[in-house]
Amino acid sequence: MNKNKKIFLIVSGLFVLAVIGFTIHIFSVTTLPGRKGQLQERIEDRLKSDSTQTDTLQPVH
Repeated sequence: MNKNKKIFLIVSGLFVLAVIGFTIHIFSVTTLPGRKGQLQERIEDRLKSDSTQTDTLQPVH
C-alpha cells in the first residue's frame, strides 16, 4: 500500500468516526416526536409554573 492510500484511509476513517460521534450526540440532545406531550398539555404545564400569572404590583390610588 502506498503512502497516499494510507493517508486516504486514515482520513476517511477519522471522518466516519466524527460523523458517528456527531450523530450520537444529536440523538442524545433531541427528543423524539412521539415522546413529546401534545401541544395543549405542554402549554398548560408551562402556565402552571409561570411566575407571570401572579400579580405582584400594588394598586395605585
